[in-house]
Amino acid sequence: MIEMSCDRTGDFAALATALNARVAATLEQAAADIRDDARARVMALRTPARPLPSRLAESIDLAAGTDRLEVLVRADAPHAAAVEFGTRHMAPRPYLSPAAEGARGTLAARIARALKAALERTRT
Repeated sequence: MIEMSCDRTGDFAALATALNARVAATLEQAAADIRDDARARVMALRTPARPLPSRLAESIDLAAGTDRLEVLVRADAPHAAAVEFGTRHMAPRPYLSPAAEGARGTLAARIARALKAALERTRT
């Protein structure tokens, strides 16, 4: 028979808390980068004669998700979906989906660095 015991269960709880906090912070920063990129794309797509500020660009912001590891990037201007997806009168001018797609490539590496940093801090 093999018996095992662990007297350091508090270490696991601390590790889980540290990992969760690091990943949450990384996801929030990635979402902020997507927001900023989407805002820049809206401004680049705008007709120069349009008055500032841009209601669409200003409406792009972050919102809390259902848990700590979910951050939403959303645009709530009335015409946000029409610009992103187009209408029968207007071609689509995507701004949010390309920003999100652009962040996808670096997200896994960012999360891996955050996890590694959290693991290194809890080893001491």
